[in-house]
Amino acid sequence: MKPGSAATLKQAASVRLPNFIAIGPPRTGTTWLYRALGGHVGLPRDTKETDFFSTHYAKGMEWYLEFFRDCAAELPMGEISPQSFAAPEAHPRIAKDIAECTIL
Repeated sequence: MKPGSAATLKQAASVRLPNFIAIGPPRTGTTWLYRALGGHVGLPRDTKETDFFSTHYAKGMEWYLEFFRDCAAELPMGEISPQSFAAPEAHPRIAKDIAECTIL
């Protein structure tokens, strides 16, 4: 399935989408923020940065959402993604695929 396709988004609707994405230039405290949020919000499993919207978009929404499968339902869910700050193609992808998320 193509990222953003109707079938992908319909399937994604049955799972939670991130509530927030924190973006900012590299070396501006994103690691500190990631550590500070740990245990208080659902973050991607086994990685600090998925780089989905900037680098791995062609892998599809299923690939991206797999990082969040173990997030507790009662916690907000999101990621810290410095690459999304620098990649202009990431901005419209985020707006299209997870329009309701908050950008920090």
